[in-house]
Amino acid sequence: MTDESPLTPIAGLRAVLFDLDGTLADSEPLIAQAVSESAAAFGYELSSGDVIPRIGPPMPIMLQQMLPIGPDEAQTIYEEYQRRYNSRFVPQTQPLPGAVELLASLRARDVAMAVVTNKNEFGGKVLVEAMGWTSLFRVVVGMDTAGAGKPAPDGILHALGVVGAGPDETAFVGDSSADMGGGRAAKTRAVIGITGLRSAEEMLEGGGTHTADDLAGVATLLSEARGP
Repeated sequence: MTDESPLTPIAGLRAVLFDLDGTLADSEPLIAQAVSESAAAFGYELSSGDVIPRIGPPMPIMLQQMLPIGPDEAQTIYEEYQRRYNSRFVPQTQPLPGAVELLASLRARDVAMAVVTNKNEFGGKVLVEAMGWTSLFRVVVGMDTAGAGKPAPDGILHALGVVGAGPDETAFVGDSSADMGGGRAAKTRAVIGITGLRSAEEMLEGGGTHTADDLAGVATLLSEARGP
């Protein structure tokens, strides 16, 4: 796919689905610290610099990409990570700049919204609740909610069914190649990649149709979205 005038508003949208970590929530440094601590508890050394660029796929898969371990040990480390992250790091998480304003603007225009995250559903709901956003989203879909996590389309398609929108009237917003691949596989009208840790080229090659430097840019792209 090729980039379409990145800051030209996208017409015909009535639903927006969001990734969570690194897209709306400034959680990636905290995730990296929790992963580093959890790996260390089992004798593995990972720095935050090792972890942050890998965030995107489901955590057990990410751990296997970074460490010489199989699925069972990855699951064990993941469970330790969940304990540490949910208890200590979720309460520290802040919204990314522009997130509160973007969500309020979409809600004021009756745009249907949902979260599709590669956290498990429980972890996604815990973070959304901690951010005070539970009432904004019609559903929070995790990697365990409806089949495979991103880049598979399962979670996005499940969310579309809940919000009652078709792919051709929906934008998916994320910050990783896994997000871009999920949006492309689900055939959403727009797949918006937020750059920063990752380049615009990586987002477009992963399946993005548009890129934005930050959530202010995303707000411009979504400025014509309207609910029914």
